[in-house]
Amino acid sequence: MEITPELLKKYMQGRCTREEAKAVESWYRSPNESIDVDTDVPINMSLEDKIWENIDEATRGEGATEKHGPWKKFRIMGIAATLLIFIGVGTFVFLDAQISFRTKAGQTETVILEDGTKVHLNAVSSLIVSKEFNEGKREVFLEGEAFFEVARDEKRPFKVTTSSSSTKVLGTQFNLKAYMEGKELLTLKEGSVSYSFKNSAGEDQIVLTPNEQVVLNKGEIRKKSVNVNDYLGWMSNTLIFNNEPLLEIAKTLERRFDVKIRIDDKGLGPEPFKGKFEDPFLDMVLEDLGFVMKFKYRREDNTIIIY
Repeated sequence: MEITPELLKKYMQGRCTREEAKAVESWYRSPNESIDVDTDVPINMSLEDKIWENIDEATRGEGATEKHGPWKKFRIMGIAATLLIFIGVGTFVFLDAQISFRTKAGQTETVILEDGTKVHLNAVSSLIVSKEFNEGKREVFLEGEAFFEVARDEKRPFKVTTSSSSTKVLGTQFNLKAYMEGKELLTLKEGSVSYSFKNSAGEDQIVLTPNEQVVLNKGEIRKKSVNVNDYLGWMSNTLIFNNEPLLEIAKTLERRFDVKIRIDDKGLGPEPFKGKFEDPFLDMVLEDLGFVMKFKYRREDNTIIIY
């Protein structure tokens, strides 16, 4: 399948078929393929994250200074930065986009956009801002998890795009969890949102009101009432698990504590756990989980092995 700028745009917008998405991802991994990419194509964040380590910090432009604290505030500058991104051997993509923001494992960050919107990024998350953000179009692209405090603007709806959905608001507060390896959750705290997602029949739309949540998992969606505070613990250094399977808990712990977790007992993976940990440290969480779920664990360098 030919990798064209149009196909990359579809991938970034989450409109690719499964076959098209696999083709784009295979193209990224191939050292022998190259393509002249339109500079207006904002490459999908899942790919950009994988190659970002190859970009010198200096290419990030103004506002992308080294992070020293758990909550560092930045204000987006209206400056486009042309990034030279290295992909494989001899393949380069030129990306013309505004400043991107990323967090590493164990790191959180607050971003203040030009319109006054605050975006609180959880660990291992990416936020890319549309080039047209301050030109009548408020749109950002998210991979990971973030809490949005959107500045109200009746004339310019605020739109958050992920690989699977788009969320449109005028002014509200909501939490969106959209890591590539798991299900997507949007939890509304204030106001209302319009959530659109793709399915086999096309595109569906759901409107949420406060203390409602929409869950998108493997193409299936459901809406339910929740206590929104159960999904905002990460903002106050609290881990809250709401009957989540150990496999998902392990992913959360990996992002939170910058470790790798391997579950050798496959029967443990689907086991659910409900609990809350304030100001947690890793061994405390693992000890409590192990006691309740009947497992042991050991460390090998930076890997936790559960058995």
